[in-house]
Amino acid sequence: MLMGVQQKMKITKLVIGLFFLCAVALAACGIDVGSNDDQFFVSVKNNTSETVTLGECNDACGPITDTWVMRPGGSASTGQDPDGVFRPMEVFSRTKKVIGCMPFKFSKVLPTSRVVDISQMVQCGKSAGEQAAHGRDWPFSYY
Repeated sequence: MLMGVQQKMKITKLVIGLFFLCAVALAACGIDVGSNDDQFFVSVKNNTSETVTLGECNDACGPITDTWVMRPGGSASTGQDPDGVFRPMEVFSRTKKVIGCMPFKFSKVLPTSRVVDISQMVQCGKSAGEQAAHGRDWPFSYY
């Protein structure tokens, strides 16, 4: 069945209207719907003698969303937001075994660019390292 031009326009207006209403509802709840104005980057350096893989997690390390293979001396950059939200990363050995976590959390923008060494990783436990950070910003508690 073919749709007429008027029907397509009505559907388009309906979709746009629904999108607008969702954005307004999220903003009313205090949820930022797309501003990363304060985002900054932290460099992660592999200061170990082994190749590792750094994996970006969702929450307490459910599915890995992105990975970086890091040879000794290599580094990668990760975007962070100063919103106090826990953003863990897992560190894997060559055999894909989890060897530690990097429980990134920032409540404000770093004043200067910083490097985090892989050797600063903590035990993951069941909290992807959040418990090891004791609820504070990690890895820089004071900045």
